[in-house]
Amino acid sequence: MELPAAESATTLTRDQLVGHAAPARKNVTSIEMRIDDLFVNGHEFAARCCLITEHRKRGHVVIDWILIGDVADDGRVRRIHQLGRTA
Repeated sequence: MELPAAESATTLTRDQLVGHAAPARKNVTSIEMRIDDLFVNGHEFAARCCLITEHRKRGHVVIDWILIGDVADDGRVRRIHQLGRTA
């Protein structure tokens, strides 16, 4: 499978992320999040996940994505890079 080249990345502040998620909370009627694979090496991690939702307007939506990131000493996520696609 060949993936298209990424043109650019979007960096969101916490406020932007919360603002982006607010409309989704209103329109999603059910949600299931599955972590299929999780790899941890010290403060670094990688995960293969699946998000399955029922959306008021879009119906059944499935999103597969890969998360790669690292955590701070206190356990909070410091950085995440993600690649997603609708299934």
